[in-house]
Amino acid sequence: MNRRGKNIKWILGLLMMLGIILLSVKNIHLKSVKTYKEEQSELVKTGEVKDKDGNVKIIFQDETSTVGPQGVVETDKASEESESTKEEASQKEDEKEVQSKAQETGSKSLETTSKKEKSTSTKKTGNKKTTTVATTTTHQSTSKVSKESSAAASKDETEKKESSISKKSQEEESTTDSYLECSLTIDVRELVQNPESLKEKYREFVPESGYLLSTVKVKVKEGTTVYELLQVACKKYDIAIDASFTASYDSYYVRSIGNLPEFAAGDNSGWLYFVNGSAPNQGASSYQIKDGEDIVWKYTVDYTKESMT
Repeated sequence: MNRRGKNIKWILGLLMMLGIILLSVKNIHLKSVKTYKEEQSELVKTGEVKDKDGNVKIIFQDETSTVGPQGVVETDKASEESESTKEEASQKEDEKEVQSKAQETGSKSLETTSKKEKSTSTKKTGNKKTTTVATTTTHQSTSKVSKESSAAASKDETEKKESSISKKSQEEESTTDSYLECSLTIDVRELVQNPESLKEKYREFVPESGYLLSTVKVKVKEGTTVYELLQVACKKYDIAIDASFTASYDSYYVRSIGNLPEFAAGDNSGWLYFVNGSAPNQGASSYQIKDGEDIVWKYTVDYTKESMT
């Protein structure tokens, strides 16, 4: 009887442990799916992937781009020059406005003072000549004050504008310094070199150059993954991508890029990513990019012949 009671307790304990484990796995699954949906929603709405502080994680530096991913933030030379021109024009407009207001204020002050002086002078002397002299003197004095006031106001406004521009420049420099530099390429040269291996219905999607995306320079926040970079690049350059999210592995699997799916060129064909020439032995959504790395997504005809690390 005692032995039977012990067995029952042992079974109940085991069932409780299994229940706790299943509950934990379910929570992880729900959290991962929720995060995935939020990321996809943000990507569709803004074309950007952001970190927990709200900073854009990926900035493309190619000078030919005209869109920002998840429309991304543009940093090309033309854009920078345009922004600089706008700031200068804005500064000039502000200076003109300040000078105009100062002149208006001086003019009103002049009229008021002139009237008062003229009235006072007339009452005291009853002489037209004296009134004229007093008014002229007041005119000159007020005009001088107006000019000085305008110059001082303009100087103050210029100093404030310069201070603001300097502060903004420092902030942008600080923000830029916090990014890592890398490059991205999407390579399908094996399909160009072995066209017979590819199913006929997919051949139209293979560019003659052998690249769905030629090498582009990118700045990324620390912690950005290879998959995030690919995802944003495809959005920016209008390249079709098909990837599935596996909650149990908490990772993404890239099935197709540019309408070229896995197995389109044989049982061992599909997409692999390489970092500095070697394919890491971990998922793209787990690999965090390091400074100076060259990222290449390559369609391989036979993955068993590739260099893995």
